[in-house]
Amino acid sequence: MNYQVSSSRNGSAMALRRRAGLDFFREVGNGSPAFLAFGPAPRKVIYTTNSIESLNYQRSKIIKNRGHFPNDAGAVKLLWLAIRTIEDKRARERAKEAWQLTT
Repeated sequence: MNYQVSSSRNGSAMALRRRAGLDFFREVGNGSPAFLAFGPAPRKVIYTTNSIESLNYQRSKIIKNRGHFPNDAGAVKLLWLAIRTIEDKRARERAKEAWQLTT
């Protein structure tokens, strides 16, 4: 494929990332994303990994914003409340999607 990269350094890391991104979006535009070529088991691993990474990102953000904890029980309580809130939010989103599919 021939790409026109708008960079003065065509061999730079940013230019290479742009090319890789263009490849991905052109492939998606054709209606055949690469991960759909896999069977159901590998796709489930990909989805599960994305959920875990999302949860870890949100958990890290909450811990960073809080800063320090007076004891271990305070840290555990904050994490438990955070996970509960995150899961409630995800459950609402799933219910909304399910409702939209039925209407």
